[in-house]
Amino acid sequence: MVIFILVMTADIINFRHFVIRGSFLVNDELKDLLIRFFMEYYSCFDSTETSQREKLLHAYTKTSLFSLTADQRTALRNLYRDSHNIVRISVWKSFRDRLVKRGHMNIVGHLSSAFPRTQHDPSSFLLDIFFVSGDLIGCCMNGSLKMISEGEPDVFLLFTRSFILRRVTAQGLCIENDMINVRNVSEEELRSYTTTVQNALNAPPQVNQQIGQITAPSVSNNTSVNLGSQVAQSPVAMGELLSRETNLRLEWAMKCLEDNGWQYNDAKNAFLRLLEQGNVPPQAFRN
Repeated sequence: MVIFILVMTADIINFRHFVIRGSFLVNDELKDLLIRFFMEYYSCFDSTETSQREKLLHAYTKTSLFSLTADQRTALRNLYRDSHNIVRISVWKSFRDRLVKRGHMNIVGHLSSAFPRTQHDPSSFLLDIFFVSGDLIGCCMNGSLKMISEGEPDVFLLFTRSFILRRVTAQGLCIENDMINVRNVSEEELRSYTTTVQNALNAPPQVNQQIGQITAPSVSNNTSVNLGSQVAQSPVAMGELLSRETNLRLEWAMKCLEDNGWQYNDAKNAFLRLLEQGNVPPQAFRN
């Protein structure tokens, strides 16, 4: 017997009264740690050659787990083919061992083969920490990315990615569990998502909010952060990011950073000034 609950008009939640908040990162120490880690991670993931994703081997462990779920409408069939769909439980049981990737070698190999060249948009990232216990950190990231396949139109997707990270050193993290969901997005939906993110980043921070399962030693606070404004400290990572954003060759991007004391925003602003003045030589750009 199915029981339907009668919902009165007064019981319906008015979602227009909700305020979208920015990233919840617990405290400044964890915020800096995670931003550095993910900016370097996606800098490597978005390399012009997918083979460069082999560098991500150090981001995973021998016991790491990875799974993917994809919207059936996803333009890339190889993503949906590997989707970890438990709605059809009988099929899921038969294919679970193939769909769940285990160990750093299998995971990175799958990331290199299943995903074509990608370009994540750091300004679209919202990152929430939902669990901290001992050396484990649970977090969830939402954002947008572009899939780039030679000879085919670019495909835009939205993604939600949940991580369980382990602190292996004071400033070092590795991924124990990685679950990603990707879904198609129309131009209108992408604009709507971008507006939502900007509203979240501009919303005032919440004060003294108690969040269950947050057990970090520092006092929790809610900080709205645009991950795109924070850049990894690795010179190579900064150079690759500047190269992507300006279309400069990597060596020119590195020189620009060096000339500006490795201050990313200063380097980017200097490039824009020189570009406006017509003082950037053509050979500085990638073809």
